[in-house]
Amino acid sequence: AEAVGGAAPAAGGGPRLGLAVDLAVGLDQARRALASASPVARFTELAGQGLLSLLDPDAAASFAAAILAPLREYGSRADLVESLRAYLASNGHWDAAAQRLGVHRHTLRYRMKRVSELLGRDLDDPAVRAELWIALSL
Repeated sequence: AEAVGGAAPAAGGGPRLGLAVDLAVGLDQARRALASASPVARFTELAGQGLLSLLDPDAAASFAAAILAPLREYGSRADLVESLRAYLASNGHWDAAAQRLGVHRHTLRYRMKRVSELLGRDLDDPAVRAELWIALSL
């Protein structure tokens, strides 16, 4: 027996399992399109707007404010938020980020150490860097 599209059925699942998965994905996409702000939307249009467009704006703004608050409240001449932004935009390359900021790379290293301490997060963790980049992008 052949599954939809001429492919042989998966072992133990048959063509119905693949069809059920396709329907579940299609239903999820339709729900997301319906929930979008535009009166007519296709899921491919939503996906092209980027991941951040799928976040609730108020919840995302609250998240960003909370995660970055320790840096904004830090009483220093050093702008830790902009230092973090430059560091992340330079993919963690000290020299490039320091040049972008117009500071010595050791100054930037000190600032990133302070950022890590204030946030209680490890900037070497890619998930942490992604989360911080999202917070800075909102």
